[in-house]
Amino acid sequence: MHQALTKSFKEAEDLFQVKREQFASCCVLFHDRIPEWEKEAQKAKHLPNGIIQGIYQHTTPVPSKTKIYEQLLASNTPTKVSKASEDEGDRLLYVIQQGLMIQNKQERIRGKLTVNQTETVMKDIKAQQTKLTKELKAFRETQALISPDVVDLIAELPDCEIEDEKLFLPSDMTEAERMLYLPDALIQIECKVRDGDLHDSIHEVHNAAKAYSATHSQRKEGRGTKDGLRSTLLLDKIRVERDCCIWDYLRARQALINLKCVQRDELPVMTEADTYQFTTVQPRQLGDSRRTDGQMNTFRHQSEVEHLGEDAVVLLDTAPIASTQSLRQVPRHIEPKAKTDKEPEVTKEDGWIWSDKLVFGARLTSGQISKFNDDSELSCFCFPLLGLKSA
Repeated sequence: MHQALTKSFKEAEDLFQVKREQFASCCVLFHDRIPEWEKEAQKAKHLPNGIIQGIYQHTTPVPSKTKIYEQLLASNTPTKVSKASEDEGDRLLYVIQQGLMIQNKQERIRGKLTVNQTETVMKDIKAQQTKLTKELKAFRETQALISPDVVDLIAELPDCEIEDEKLFLPSDMTEAERMLYLPDALIQIECKVRDGDLHDSIHEVHNAAKAYSATHSQRKEGRGTKDGLRSTLLLDKIRVERDCCIWDYLRARQALINLKCVQRDELPVMTEADTYQFTTVQPRQLGDSRRTDGQMNTFRHQSEVEHLGEDAVVLLDTAPIASTQSLRQVPRHIEPKAKTDKEPEVTKEDGWIWSDKLVFGARLTSGQISKFNDDSELSCFCFPLLGLKSA
């Protein structure tokens, strides 16, 4: 017992020394801003023990898709505009919002088609297809009022399933077709709404990936055929939702690129490997506190990989990802290593979706992200860049 406590105390002492050095380096790096922060600390509310109230509470009013839609809806209803212009602006927002919702439902139907087609699943898919057909019909009627020329393109569509039908949103068309068939206001609105959709899809991937990692870890504790079957079906359901959320992100990314709102290198491609996260069920090492790796640890790890060379990158990429496939693989015989070989253990880091790479929106530069990390305030950056007012 005393040996374990001694080891824990030694690790805590080393961790304290590392954190202290990092704090000192930050003080040197941002010494010119310390007086400003001290003034803000004096203005803040303090608890009876002297600690600033809410110092550990950090809110991020990120402009989600719903918030952007509300802001756009309010901006399209000025007081000195005719009723016809007001209805037209609301109709443009409605078309974009309904188009994104239909695309998300189409993706869910395609995802359910990849699982075991039992009678219950087939009935569910059929019901969703019937409901989606009615929604698509109403969407086409509103779309014809906004851009009547698109009706000719819709008539030329080949017969296909409802989940594969093209909607002819601005991002689905070429630049020449957009200039010919669509109003400029519709293109600008989709660009702003897609930015919020991109952020929402990342958070949806977070939730699905966390659920998959936790369920996969808990499955190892299950015993018996009943528990194993229940966890397998649940894993399949979560996997489909996770894959659909990834495709939602990729679709929003491609739409922003097609509309020339962002450059291709500004938004990384998301894959299944990027959703990897250290399981939250098993405890981490001392100091981790069951939290995902933050920006400091992520940046330090990236710099170490660059110095290690190309072989280290390949080794990290080939690390196994939690999946049910690992349980079905036939165990292979592994020759034991010699006792003299003491190689450092290599573990796979969390994917980029767990860092703050895109949590601040798609159009923030690295300098603006650093300034946000210093000021802990997001609304003064995201909303002006999106052309919106902070709520």
